[in-house]
Amino acid sequence: MIQDRERIYFTRFIVDDLTGLFSHSYFQQILPQEMKRAKADLSPLSLAFLNLDNFSSYNLGYGYFQGDYLLRSVSDTIRQNIRKSDIACRYKGDEFAVIFPRTSSQQALSVVNQIRFFLFQGVDAPWPIQEKQPITLSGGIASFPDDATSADELIAKAQRALSLVKIRGKNQCYLFAESSNLLQDRQATILIVDDMKCNILSIEEALAPLNFFPLRAYDGMQALSIVKRQRPDLILMDIMMPNLNGYEVCRRLKEDDKTRLIPIILITSLNTLQDKIMGIEVGADDYLLKPFEKEELIARVKSLLRVKYLNDHLERQENVIFSLASAIEAKDKYTLGHTERVTNYALLLGNRIGLDEAALNALKIGGLLHDIGKIGIPESILNKPGPLAPSERTVIQKHPEIGFNICLPLKERLGDALLVIRHHHEKLDGTGYPDGLQGKSIPLVARIMAIADIYDALTTDRSYRTRLTREDALRIMKDEAERGALDQELVRQFEDVIG
Repeated sequence: MIQDRERIYFTRFIVDDLTGLFSHSYFQQILPQEMKRAKADLSPLSLAFLNLDNFSSYNLGYGYFQGDYLLRSVSDTIRQNIRKSDIACRYKGDEFAVIFPRTSSQQALSVVNQIRFFLFQGVDAPWPIQEKQPITLSGGIASFPDDATSADELIAKAQRALSLVKIRGKNQCYLFAESSNLLQDRQATILIVDDMKCNILSIEEALAPLNFFPLRAYDGMQALSIVKRQRPDLILMDIMMPNLNGYEVCRRLKEDDKTRLIPIILITSLNTLQDKIMGIEVGADDYLLKPFEKEELIARVKSLLRVKYLNDHLERQENVIFSLASAIEAKDKYTLGHTERVTNYALLLGNRIGLDEAALNALKIGGLLHDIGKIGIPESILNKPGPLAPSERTVIQKHPEIGFNICLPLKERLGDALLVIRHHHEKLDGTGYPDGLQGKSIPLVARIMAIADIYDALTTDRSYRTRLTREDALRIMKDEAERGALDQELVRQFEDVIG
């Protein structure tokens, strides 16, 4: 009987129940072994991460049963297109990892593209098709010894290549070695919208020194359709057009979070003060009268493209930071899914006490990033099977400040989420870290996150103990609140909201 239980446990450790591929735990165990073997043999080793695009919306639209069917189909396709010596794993959720021993990155890329072909292009998909957000497959590949010399570095660089695919439009596979070159590709795409072809040609001729990639639209509806398919870096648009005028197109684009940062210059012969005010009200970034001076047009276009480049740079930074945060859970095998659960707990409590949208957004982003500083903590400490020594505790207590410093360049975007990242381990009695804040000097969003974080830590397995029941966890938290470490009212509300 004991042997049967051990066999079941061992099987579940190495095999993912849903897909039949190897599990995340097995991946963490086997990759260092394969890396060691590659170093001994002086042979190449490649790692590919594969991620389904738009899977969350698919799950919501068609249900989790259909989503599970899709994941199994992807797993089967991966299994059918790799060698017996390759190791395919379900890394997490809708993300897969394939280890390719004795394989260069170019050879791994050929296999990944073959998987993508057979999965989505070779035959009609046996699952429902989403027209607006179709299911596709993105990939990122890194290899030993060209890109990385350790398992952790290989994971980080393959994840970085995957993140770049996501930033640049999905449905592709990038090699890490090519990613730095791709980031330097800054040829601007400019959409010119005018119902007169001669006007479009005139603008294209004026902008010829910029060496840009042109897109054309001859009315407002066509412009919106193009932007939806291929997002430009800048739009030059006439106002008086059939079907939909320039004001309305501008208003719609600026109201959409996905397109509001695209700079728009209205070019028109309408020159009254009211016309200009209308342009400002709908969100236009600039207003230029016809006939325009070539030098002035180039100067204004260059200026707005610089702004767009800076925004894109910040967005890339943001994506890299969120990818780092995702990698944290892979580093600490006992906290897989922790950030998502903590975020959900914090939002439940935030909604319960009536926080406004800005504060809820801080909880959402802060929850996802609150442990990002653990990227600087050795795995030997994160996964230590027992109590930490005082010196080790001092090291791990640095993670809120490390995370704060990592995210600080994005302070304008992250706002109060930075307070969550830095202060989620502070205690009302001043015994917390890193700043020893007391009472109400600890931001409310950080006090909420502390409660969510502690509850999840108590109710999940850790390297040093097994999980506690809901009742035992809440009892400990109420004891902490009574002695002045946690906010008593927030703990009471949290107990009510989680039922």
